[in-house]
Amino acid sequence: MKEKQEKKARRGMAILFTASLSVCVFAAVLFISGCGGGGGDSAAPNSSQRGMSVSLSLPRQALAPGDSYSVDVSVKTISATGASDAVVATATAQMAYDAANSRFYTTSPVSIPNIPVGTNYLLETIINVTTATSTYPVSYAGAIIDISDGAWNNVTVSPATSLAAMAMMRHGVQNSIALASIPDTMETAINNAISEFTSSTPTYAKSFYSSFLATHSVSYNINPFAPANWGSFGGMLTTLDSVVARANFILASSASTISYRISAMPMMVCAVLSNKSIKCWGSNSYGLGDGITTDSSTPIAVSGISSASGVSVGNSFVCAALDDGTIKCWGYNGHGQLGNGTTTNSSTPGLVSGITDAKAVASGDRHACALMSSGEVKCWGDNSNGQLGDGTTVSSSVPVLVSGISNALMVTTGVVHTCALMPNGVKCWGGNYEGQLGNGTTTSSTSPVDVSGTNNASYISVGYGYSCAVFNDGTAKCWGDNTNGQLGDGTTTSSSSVVSVTQISNASNIAASNYINANNGHTCSLLTNGAVKCWGDNSNGQLGNGTTTASLSPVDVSGITNGVALTSGFRHSCVLLSDDNIKCWGYNSFGQLGNGTTTDSSIPVTVQFSSVPAVCGNSTVETGETCDDGNTTSGDGCSSTCNIEYHNQIASGGLYSCVIGSGSIKCWGQNGSGQLGNGATTDSYLPVSVSGITDAVSITASGSGHTCALRSNGTIKCWGNNQYGQLGDGTTNNSSTPVDVTGITNAVALSAGLNHTCSVLSDGSIKCWGLNDYSQLGNGSTANSAMPVTVSGISTAVNVILGQLHSCSLLSTGAIKCWGGNVFGQLGNGSTNTSTIPIDVTGISGATDLVSGQMHSCAVLSGGSLKCWGRNDYGQLGDGNMTNSSIPVTVSGLSGISKVSSLYNHTCAVSGGIVKCWGYNTSSQLGNGLTSNSSIPVIVSDISTGSKVAPGSFHTCTLLSDDSVKCWGGNQYGALGDGTTNNSTTPVSVQFP
Repeated sequence: MKEKQEKKARRGMAILFTASLSVCVFAAVLFISGCGGGGGDSAAPNSSQRGMSVSLSLPRQALAPGDSYSVDVSVKTISATGASDAVVATATAQMAYDAANSRFYTTSPVSIPNIPVGTNYLLETIINVTTATSTYPVSYAGAIIDISDGAWNNVTVSPATSLAAMAMMRHGVQNSIALASIPDTMETAINNAISEFTSSTPTYAKSFYSSFLATHSVSYNINPFAPANWGSFGGMLTTLDSVVARANFILASSASTISYRISAMPMMVCAVLSNKSIKCWGSNSYGLGDGITTDSSTPIAVSGISSASGVSVGNSFVCAALDDGTIKCWGYNGHGQLGNGTTTNSSTPGLVSGITDAKAVASGDRHACALMSSGEVKCWGDNSNGQLGDGTTVSSSVPVLVSGISNALMVTTGVVHTCALMPNGVKCWGGNYEGQLGNGTTTSSTSPVDVSGTNNASYISVGYGYSCAVFNDGTAKCWGDNTNGQLGDGTTTSSSSVVSVTQISNASNIAASNYINANNGHTCSLLTNGAVKCWGDNSNGQLGNGTTTASLSPVDVSGITNGVALTSGFRHSCVLLSDDNIKCWGYNSFGQLGNGTTTDSSIPVTVQFSSVPAVCGNSTVETGETCDDGNTTSGDGCSSTCNIEYHNQIASGGLYSCVIGSGSIKCWGQNGSGQLGNGATTDSYLPVSVSGITDAVSITASGSGHTCALRSNGTIKCWGNNQYGQLGDGTTNNSSTPVDVTGITNAVALSAGLNHTCSVLSDGSIKCWGLNDYSQLGNGSTANSAMPVTVSGISTAVNVILGQLHSCSLLSTGAIKCWGGNVFGQLGNGSTNTSTIPIDVTGISGATDLVSGQMHSCAVLSGGSLKCWGRNDYGQLGDGNMTNSSIPVTVSGLSGISKVSSLYNHTCAVSGGIVKCWGYNTSSQLGNGLTSNSSIPVIVSDISTGSKVAPGSFHTCTLLSDDSVKCWGGNQYGALGDGTTNNSTTPVSVQFP
């Protein structure tokens, strides 16, 4: 009997834990809305009775076939002592099973009519599961609701110490509970309540209840989601985290969390699914998060995220908040908006540095911000307008603390400004050219300023040049740019102070559009009845009313009656519905409506998610899979989740090349020193797998035959030639399999020179190892080192690149420092003198990327142009002559550069998918069908979708947007990877097994 009870308890706990993880996504969702009751007149403001409806959804997980759900809903009075009293109204409903989405849900709202007007009602929902043998509760959610004056939609949710205690009494549980992640002030209060409730005389002091409720609650007029972490004691249920946990309010930023379950901006949309994964669709120039950069008109899964609590889309980048308090970002990173200490783009998610307790994240045009559990706000990325709020205009690739914010409830980001919802109003900072800071001026501010007249705001949204807020009474107000009537006040007059949106009296949230020019602003609001209204520009049908006619006042979006979350992007909007579907409308050239087309729609269309779960490993490619080879093993071209192992990094050494795919590495070509990493020293004309690495995030290859990989945990492994200690393992022994670099645990970037290696660490310092005859290790000496040594005077590095005898680093300021050999002026300081420590490159500011060849270096500047310096006898500087230069010179005819790379005496760059190369060409490594050197960039033949390029000594390879690889040039050791040793003057495809 005891064993049976324990089994039942464990089963209940598994169900409850699964549900609790999904409460801010789609599971155990409590959605309250008004409905007619009491003869149809109960909706009147002065009626003595009101009605409401409750909708719920719970994923079907850890349940046996035949299990079913039902829900009991009760409204109870609460006595002066805080205990629940008489039942005012009840309702019970079965929950249907939705096989397509694997969930149980209420097919229609559970109606609770005829609730007398009053205050401090307790709304309870208890979800029961019926198994083959019994019925028992698996979910409890409670909320204190205020129905005074008929204003049912003003819901006050207390931190629920009273509810936790009442739930414990109700279920006869006298145990202590685990209070994880609860602030000290909250924990003390909860402990007091538990102590009092479990005493011999369980009473609840009115004075404590009143003061606690006043201090630790906030009124929302949104559809409230009661947060709950469920625990199981002897198979019974307690409410633990309708209790939780933001120090001075419940639903810390329920508004922002709900809103950011779906997010759009400019031409891209992402959504958190019920299993806490993320799917994105639309424009994909820098990566939807799946490792590729191809636009998608249907949702595709983001790699490596399975515990998302929210997602926010910026301009060509995305950030997601995870359950463990960390944040991951991916996409464009030219301003450090991925927050990882670099400005290197990434098509797959990576951790934001130093964030471990975030509650929500918001992505803007070129910056992002996180709401911390403490109520503080941290921001990173572009700060040219002070939008990071730290009192400066210095951009940062790592999070910085916003000045003077310690109790924020929500944060939202625009193009050049940011706003936070506070307990007593709204604060904004950054650019203020249109009055978007709302303080009655158009003066920008690098630190937060108060928005006048927002004391009762409950939800905020920021667009390009304007801001909006929803208030406790259901009204909406906006301020800032009004070129297209996006403020909704019936005019096109901009305003630096708040103005009321007309015809809106029951708003639950609002979505301002982060459009990308001054002629496309529109705004939408989700109402408490589930409908949506929009106003402003309508050139692509983004108002959703079946027309393309602009409107200065709100119009109804067609056919939307059950919305629960809303977002607006560039000329399009999307709404999450209570049945877990998503509908979008407006501009669709990049597939951002998610319906499988690129046709605009002036009415909502349904996003096409896969409805039939794929089974990986059954040798059948099903919806949601890109391959299925009959197994669930990664490293064989088809990953353990049945997706093609895309190649997201490429590097070429002297006579060999390597690519990363899904964390694994494959190399081909010359292997005399073991540089292919497969345990052999035999050359390979086809790609072979590097031994023992499955979590590589970047790779670098040298001209002398050593290779290194940066792993996701911040460590480094190297293999191949180790004559001078360039493998960093403390020896000078070659190794044909990867060995650990000694003492490196927090690397963020990596580069290999001819016989030395360097790494940027997370604190901005650099360590180097290997040959040091020209002081290329940068530590002030010329002694070789087989273990990492620290480069002198560098503390803000974001990247490091090595040549044969010199090294250079890109700093967070956009400046560049170099050190080591300088025979050809490759240090860029106007001299040819060697330097044992880093020195500034002359005239470089605003650099975004950096590369080095054998004896020359190049920098990409913020405008997409390119400058090079150093040796130029083969035209490798690209300035039209063959004269060395000790200061940077501009490469001819290049603009819009996205990627540049060099290794030996030629250089290549990618712009708009086209690859151009210049310099040494005796083996046709320039790829233009010739063998003559060129001092200006020439177009590589037959390449139009290049994304990354990797020159070797006598060959070059490029990664294409479809994740294939092509190479050209010398092929003596199989460096082209086509299975032959024949040189090629034009690109040939690498043959992956």
